[in-house]
Amino acid sequence: HETKFSRAASILRFWLNVARALQRTHLTALKRFLIHKIFLLRCRVNEHIYACTQAYAMRGGENSSEAGAQQHQQGIHGEARFVHQGCASAANAPLGVTWITLGVMSYVLLTLLARSLLHSEQAVAIWRAEVPVLVYDRCMFVFGTAFVIDILSACFEVKTSRLDMVLLPAYVKGVATLTNTLVRYGWGTIGAAPDGTVVMLQRYICWMHTTPTILLLVKMIATSISRKQLTEAIVCVELMLVTGAAGAMTTGWLSVILGCLSHVFFLPLVPYLHQGLTE
Repeated sequence: HETKFSRAASILRFWLNVARALQRTHLTALKRFLIHKIFLLRCRVNEHIYACTQAYAMRGGENSSEAGAQQHQQGIHGEARFVHQGCASAANAPLGVTWITLGVMSYVLLTLLARSLLHSEQAVAIWRAEVPVLVYDRCMFVFGTAFVIDILSACFEVKTSRLDMVLLPAYVKGVATLTNTLVRYGWGTIGAAPDGTVVMLQRYICWMHTTPTILLLVKMIATSISRKQLTEAIVCVELMLVTGAAGAMTTGWLSVILGCLSHVFFLPLVPYLHQGLTE
């Protein structure tokens, strides 16, 4: 057990260093985003000054030329359009990229930790005797094909505001493809309950990343779902999956209690999905 925990600690330290490096990388994008916001603020101040000047002129103050006023207004709108076009990718596109980057890091970390602490070779032998490999071959083909189609679609949306709407579904199918590949070739995490029941923990790790992404997509296509509702839904779905996996890995009354808790955490997701999908 000490060897497993030391291995898990070294894995955790490695990915924390990667996270720090990634944070330093994203500082440039944050700086660019703040510069664009400053430009937008300046445009709004200029528009306010022009509106006050025009109101003063209408009350009989200094009469400025109409041509000059139009030129000034066109300059303001032109600058605003330039800023909006320039910061569209910096303000919107990095959401999907950041989400996917953190998701991949979290997926790898949880997979390594689960394999170090919960993996059972005896469970793998039982699983291979009961489940045909052809099942995972088909899943790999289906999800892999959908993943390639989404990546090709993303190539046409690189400079548009719809990039996140294509990248996030591609991430869901990519994680599903990776999960089936790991399990197919024996690299996934498979645990066993005390009574010998085989538990496909790699599936739970997959769901812990794909389901929150689907909830994020629902929030993006809806108009009334707030960020607080999204956060609460993600917390509930993670608790639902953790308690579900824990219930599958235990027996007796503890397994029943954890299973009931898993269903309780699912209940808040119903109004969230109903609100998002009805819009």
